[in-house]
Amino acid sequence: MDILQKDLHQLEKWQEEWEMSFNPAKCSVMKLSTKKEAPDRSYNFCGQPLQEVDSHPYLGVEIDSKMSWKAQYQKLTSKANKVLGFLKRNLWFCPREMKETAYKTLVRPILEYAGCSWDPYKKKDIVAIEAVQRKAARFCMNDYKQLSSVTEMTRVLGWEALQDRRKDARLQLMYRIMNGEVGIRAEDYVQQGGTAGLKTRGNSRKLKRELIRKDVHKFSYFHRTTTDWNDLDETTVTATGGEMFKNKLH
Repeated sequence: MDILQKDLHQLEKWQEEWEMSFNPAKCSVMKLSTKKEAPDRSYNFCGQPLQEVDSHPYLGVEIDSKMSWKAQYQKLTSKANKVLGFLKRNLWFCPREMKETAYKTLVRPILEYAGCSWDPYKKKDIVAIEAVQRKAARFCMNDYKQLSSVTEMTRVLGWEALQDRRKDARLQLMYRIMNGEVGIRAEDYVQQGGTAGLKTRGNSRKLKRELIRKDVHKFSYFHRTTTDWNDLDETTVTATGGEMFKNKLH
């Protein structure tokens, strides 16, 4: 903590040297901790105490102090519902194909942005996100009858559940990591733990799983996706190319 305050003092010296100025009113402090009582420490910058916040956006993703992603779910469902409401008001009499295109272009990307990071595991959060797509299905099919099956509507539209799409996205990212196609070193996060003799019951690229108790780690990207990766068959994990891997997932 003292180190962080020292760094803030260094920034103050830097701004004086380069004749620039920071706005402390636009700076804040967020303590990341799963403990009931986070460490109590205040920080000062440019002569002003920094405001403490419970959540803050980073690269378009809302991160909260408890690392629960609750703020992210609330933010994305609220934004997606507003855009969907705009489409309903302006495309009410348009053909189904146009409504579908609008949903897939303007609403679904909001629900899926950076989904590999925040993919929920609690049913209530999964249902809250799926509810937006279910509303979109009624809009596209122009069917708001109470007894109509929304599940049947999504089947007719050919829409996968968003939960399944996020799982596929996580696995596709893992494939790229395992094959050195992104700037994330696989050896820093996962360990190879399979054997070549598991082709009928598993795959030869299985990964080791750690024994973890806390949900914040248990349902993090690498630990969670390792389980899904190990469930894939040999021909899928050894696919030659991302497009082939994607096709084999389906």
